[in-house]
Order: sequence, then structure tokens, then C-alpha cells
Amino acid sequence: MLAIMLAVSASAEWQKESISAEDPIDKNISALKNPNVKIKKDAVIFLGNSKDSRSVDPLIGVLKDPDAGVRREAVVALGKVGTESENAVNSLIGSMNDSDVNVRIEATKALGTIKDPRAIDPLIGALKDGKSDVREWAVLSLVKIGNHSVDPLISVLKNDNDNSAMKWQAAAALGLINDGRAVDPLIASIKDDSSEVRHWAAVSLGLINDSRALEPLFSALKDEDAAVRRGTARAIGDLAGDSATDLLAQALTSNDSQLRAGAAFALGELRASEATPHLIKAIQDEARDVRAETATALGKMKDPRAVEPLVESFNDGESDIQEEVSQALTAIDANSTVDIMMAALGSEDSRVRGAASLALGKIGDARARGALMQVMGGDANSEVRLSAAKALKNLAKQ
Repeated sequence: MLAIMLAVSASAEWQKESISAEDPIDKNISALKNPNVKIKKDAVIFLGNSKDSRSVDPLIGVLKDPDAGVRREAVVALGKVGTESENAVNSLIGSMNDSDVNVRIEATKALGTIKDPRAIDPLIGALKDGKSDVREWAVLSLVKIGNHSVDPLISVLKNDNDNSAMKWQAAAALGLINDGRAVDPLIASIKDDSSEVRHWAAVSLGLINDSRALEPLFSALKDEDAAVRRGTARAIGDLAGDSATDLLAQALTSNDSQLRAGAAFALGELRASEATPHLIKAIQDEARDVRAETATALGKMKDPRAVEPLVESFNDGESDIQEEVSQALTAIDANSTVDIMMAALGSEDSRVRGAASLALGKIGDARARGALMQVMGGDANSEVRLSAAKALKNLAKQ
């Protein structure tokens, strides 16, 4: 009798354990209908973490819940459990139009996780979303989907009817995907009307690292926009590697002054100190833009070899880049530059004295106060006195 009772008890315990093992999914699916928001959220999160495919359709139903927080958690959960479900993908695409930005963000993320090509067109559409976070996640999700995204993104890049924001985001995505099919369209985009598109086209060409882009990128060094030139310089550095400095140094001798200026700018961006001797020569270039970019580049490199040539350029009364030179000297050694500029206050050339006064005001070193007071009170040139007064006002703000 005891054996029978033990057997019955064991059977009951086994059935209880069996039901208990099956209960959590069913129990939480049922909880999705609970009016209590917290209970619903907890159930959604549990079902997402369970990664049980039985949860897909019930979670899809929750995407229409009146509470945005519940909808958001449902989208996150579907990204975990709906990787093989056609219904989940379609529903997540629908959630990209949700009125709540956080739901749209999570839907965009989830589609990138699932990597279903059907999401590509909706994700491209999300590049127009009014919220930058949605647009950024759309780019990243397109990148996650990978090669399937390339041709649709190229179409965006080529479509003159698409706005510039869509085009530059497409350019950025193409660079991150790193597919050779994008090289020619990106080269064409270096001449786009939008500076943002030109910038990201250059950056992406550097990421793809295809030698076809090198010559067009050198032309882009002449771009009027500094951000474009900056992205181009880095792209050339990525593409040309160790030979980038030599190629840019050669460009400093081009007949095209815009290219010379762009090459100087690029060398500064790359901090290519081995090019310092070439830039020191360029500080005497006939074109002001080249001289100005060269001075700025030497400042970025912080190479002490440039100090003497820069001082000579500053003390040249005919110089028209004294502001750029003083900034370069300050970048190389601010402490020594104070002494250099204070000495320049005694120059016979009023233009040098005035430029030195303004430079000391910008450096902001209190050691210059006495010398500037003397200039303001006693210089024979009224413009120099005015420059000293401006400098003293700047020092007073320090």
C-alpha cells in the first residue's frame, strides 16, 4: 500500500513539474492581456528573453497597445524572437511609422538585428525621419544587412530628387559596408552640390580603400569647404598609406595654387612632420592661400624646425599671413611666442608692431601687459596704439 501511495505521489510531482516547466510561456502570453501596464511589460520582456517562437504572434498583437512603453518593449522582444518570422519582420516595418520616437528607434535596431533584405527600402525611407537617432540607427541597420543594401543606397546617391541629408547618409553607409560597387558613385558624389555629401563621399572612399579614388581625391583637396578638405586629407592618408606624405609634398609644387593650398592643408591634418622641410619652402609661396594653409599646417605639426622660418615670415612687413603665423608659433610653443611677439613690438615696421600687439592679446599671457601699455601710450602710429588697446582688453578678460 505504501508503495502505491509513493508511486501516486511521485506521479503527481512529475505532472506538477511538467506543467510548471510549460507554464511560463503560456502564463506570460496570457499576461499580455492584463490591463496592468507593468505586468504586461514584464511579460513582454520575459517572452523576448525566452526566444521562444510561440511568442511571436502574441507579441505582434501587443504592437498596437495604447502604452508606448509596452509597444517599445514588444519591438525589442520581437527583435530577439522573430528572426525567422516573416510576420515579425512585416510588423516591425510597420512599427517604423509609430508615433513614438523610441518605438521607431527600437524597430529600426531590431530590423538591423534580423538582417532581412525586405527591410532595406523601409530603412532607406527612415533616413528622412525627423529624429536624428532614428536616422542614425537606420544607417547602422542598413550596414548590418550588408551587401544587399549596396544597390539601393547607390540609387539614393544618384537620385537628384533625394534630399542632401539622405544622400550623405547613404554615402556614409556605403563606406561602412565597404563594397567596391560604391566606388564610382562615390567618386561622382565628390562633386555634389552639398558639402555634406562631398565630405562623406570622400570619407567613405578612404574606408573602401580603392586606388581608383586617389586621383579624384587629390582634386577634392581644392574644395572650398574645410570639412570636405579635412575628410579628403584623411581619405588620402588611408588610401596612400606611407606614400601619402610624398604625394602631397609633390603637390606643393603644382602649378595649381588651389591644389598647393589643399596639399598643405592635408599635410597638416595628417600631422606629417616629415614634410616640414617642404612646408617651410611653401611659406614663401606666391599665393596667399597657400602661405596661410602652410603656416597653419606647421602649427599643427608642432615641429621646432618651423619656428625660425615662421618668425622671419612674421617680421616681414610685407607679410599678409601674420595672424596665421602667430597662431602657428603659439601652437608650437606658446611660452616662447610671447617673447617673440614682445620683441616684435620694437620693430620699425608699424604693421609688425600692430600684428604683434593683437597676437599678444590672443595669447593672453600677463607678461605682455606692461609692454602693451607702453605701446598704447607711446607708439607713433595710431593703428598700433589701437591694436595694443584691443590686446589689453583681451588680457583683462583672462
